Amino acid sequence: MTLLEQARSLSDDQLKTLITCLERERHARIEAAQEAARKEIERIAEEAGIVVNLRRKPADSTIELRQGDIYRNPANNLQEYVVGNGRPPNWFILLRAEKRLPPPAGRRSLKRMFRPLGRGGDYAASERRCS
Repeated sequence: MTLLEQARSLSDDQLKTLITCLERERHARIEAAQEAARKEIERIAEEAGIVVNLRRKPADSTIELRQGDIYRNPANNLQEYVVGNGRPPNWFILLRAEKRLPPPAGRRSLKRMFRPLGRGGDYAASERRCS
């Protein structure tokens, strides 16, 4: 029996498990090949008298901010910051630097943040036209 025939005889759960295991094996092989290539490059560079460090940097655990996300100060729930609305407050900067920033409390829609301007460039005119 060929591999394809064997795969066709598997149940859905077995096939799902097999695919997961094969993906893990594939990623492990790719990482092993990359590591071998890094070591070879570093060895050649060392022989040439060049200092090279191709090691991966550890993953940065800073939270990626999305425009419109609402963050509330855990010490004072009345203080909030919407990403994209000006300079972040000090409490936000400190919590983010200490990697203690709580998850966003919500998200503002971009339509609310960036309303179209009415004639003359004032927001009141755009509000009158919409109502």
